[in-house]
Amino acid sequence: MTVAPRLVSTVAAPLDRASADAPQVLYRPGRRVLAQRGDTDVVTLDLDGPGAGQATEVRFPAPWPRGFGTVTVSPDRDVAVFAGVHAVRSVEASGATRWEVRHGCWDGSCPLMHTSFAEYADDRDHFYADDRVGGPVCPARPPHHRTCGPASGGSSS
Repeated sequence: MTVAPRLVSTVAAPLDRASADAPQVLYRPGRRVLAQRGDTDVVTLDLDGPGAGQATEVRFPAPWPRGFGTVTVSPDRDVAVFAGVHAVRSVEASGATRWEVRHGCWDGSCPLMHTSFAEYADDRDHFYADDRVGGPVCPARPPHHRTCGPASGGSSS
C-alpha cells in the first residue's frame, strides 16, 4: 500500500532564523511542543492545547549562549533543562534556577570545575567542547552525558 504524504498544518517559527536554531517538535505523552533555541532564550509553543500554536508561547531565559550545549522542555512547559559545558541547569520561565548540577568541563583538556559560563566564554578551546556529548533527550530516557574523573567509589587506575 502506498501512502502519499500531505501537509496537515503549519506553525510559524517564533524566532528569526538569523538568531535562532531551527525549531524542533518535542513529542511528550499526549502533547507536542514546538521549541526553538535563540541566542538568549528558548521559546515554546503548545501544539495540542487550547489555542494551539497561537497565544501559548512560553519563554525561558538561557543561562549561556546558543551553541554551548543542548536544551529540552518539560511536557507541561514549566521548566527547561539546559545541558552545558559546565553544568546541567533547570530554569523556570521566570528565569529562576530550580536546580543545577555542576560537572567536569566537557573540554577534555580542561581540568577545571567551572562555576559560570563567564569563566570560559572567550576561550576558543571551549567553543566546540559539547560536540562530543549529548544532553537530555526526553523524560522517558535518562540523560546521557560524559563525566570527567573516576566514578564515585572507583579508582582512577
